[in-house]
Amino acid sequence: MGVMQPAPAPWPEMIRPYFNAAEAVGLPSAEEVPRNLDSGRGRGRPRRPQDTEYIGTQFQNVASPWPDRINSYFNAAEAAGLPLTPIRNNLWHPPWSTFRLRVFRDADSSWLEVRREWDDEVLLTELVKKYNGMRTILRRLFSLKCLRAITMVPSDITPFHAFPQLVMDPPDLSQGLRFQHYLQRTDIFRGRHDFMGTLTADPGRGILFLEQWSTRRISFWVISAVFSTLVFAIVYSVLTHDVSTAFTIAGYMAAALSVLGILVGVLTFIKFR
Repeated sequence: MGVMQPAPAPWPEMIRPYFNAAEAVGLPSAEEVPRNLDSGRGRGRPRRPQDTEYIGTQFQNVASPWPDRINSYFNAAEAAGLPLTPIRNNLWHPPWSTFRLRVFRDADSSWLEVRREWDDEVLLTELVKKYNGMRTILRRLFSLKCLRAITMVPSDITPFHAFPQLVMDPPDLSQGLRFQHYLQRTDIFRGRHDFMGTLTADPGRGILFLEQWSTRRISFWVISAVFSTLVFAIVYSVLTHDVSTAFTIAGYMAAALSVLGILVGVLTFIKFR
């Protein structure tokens, strides 16, 4: 009697064949339909039976639609994660001449006097100045954080709220990248009032500066620290003629710096204010 072979288990239902190689590497699928082969026949050449057949190498792509999660934004302020305030540029006629906007950075707060004749270019420039002004000189020089985005918060924090209450979801990664791009290219907002209309729509609302770790600052200080340990080891070995001790001390300094680097990496996953 022969030995019965066990039947192989069926494949999971989530395994499916791919339409083509592009879909297999994660790109949106595209339908392949045959081209009109009549346009490819030479003039005067009679039609052949294989002209009407599908030839795999001759096809045109029909692009698949974008996913439903892609949204269109009304203006630049909404694209940066702020609530929508439908005020068009040609309808910008606020009743006030000066608007007091409350600005928060952590538990610190200040006021920004927004003038009616400003546009988004001036407003974004003044926001950067206000953010830098709310940081001390030492923090501006040695801090490893930078401005990521802004979010709307209640401007009234009395009598019990020492820190502004977050009432809306903070901007996601793409919205924060857009806001950083806007700060670098404020000239594209000359004459526009997207941010002006949103930030001055309600006197009971203020803004909170959201920060993130700056890769440029971290890279600069890490490279500078590593280079300084190398310089210290070389100078110490030249002065004392003791190469072993010099590089032992430099290695200890490098190990201490690596601990600081690990600490920075841990802080990126937790809230630290």
